[in-house]
Amino acid sequence: MEQTGIEKDSLYIGDGVTIEGKVRSHGRIEIHGLVSGDVTANEVKIASGGRVEGAIKASRLDISGFAGSLVNVSELLVVRAHGHIEGDVTYGRIQIDGGASIYGTIRQYEKTDARESTDTGRYGEGDEVAEAGQEVK
Repeated sequence: MEQTGIEKDSLYIGDGVTIEGKVRSHGRIEIHGLVSGDVTANEVKIASGGRVEGAIKASRLDISGFAGSLVNVSELLVVRAHGHIEGDVTYGRIQIDGGASIYGTIRQYEKTDARESTDTGRYGEGDEVAEAGQEVK
């Protein structure tokens, strides 16, 4: 069988595609369409125009689209300029670009919370948290 260039344990949800129900991967999920249900993965990217209408649980989340419900990110949450979150957010580290919006409660993980409540990633000792608009390296 010919190799397609898609990473193992990765899922690409294209523009115009709707998935209803839970979506889970140990790798990466990239969303350009709509997921109406919960998403769990090591890394999630919601592209501009992409939507998740359900809870998200990830080690890393990069959002340029829409997330509505609970957002639980054990490592790094990046909300891009047109990214929009409506719901309760828990994160390890955060980067919020100008023009991004978050409506709901936001709280940083306690290190013990991250270790006990996520099975998709880890929160390392000595990690720093960025202030709004500050780039995280």
